Amino acid sequence: MAEYRAPSLSDLHFAELDGLTALYHRASGQTHIIIDLLPDLIRALADAPLDEDGLLARLGIGAPEAEDRAGLSAHLATLIGCGVVERV
Repeated sequence: MAEYRAPSLSDLHFAELDGLTALYHRASGQTHIIIDLLPDLIRALADAPLDEDGLLARLGIGAPEAEDRAGLSAHLATLIGCGVVERV
């Protein structure tokens, strides 16, 4: 199973905005507007690379349903597309 990682938190800046989060990625110089769950995913992946099972466990989702896994995969694809998370 693939692992994913995010940059160090020192390379990212988060600002809360009415239920959304602005994420500034220093390395790319880009700012992204992301939904609430995504900052938690990024913070979890900044500690160490994790596969999807490890990430679900870190987020406290112990017995994930199929829709949890599908949602996580979609969120990871979004973050990879933004260049904030990479598959390793």
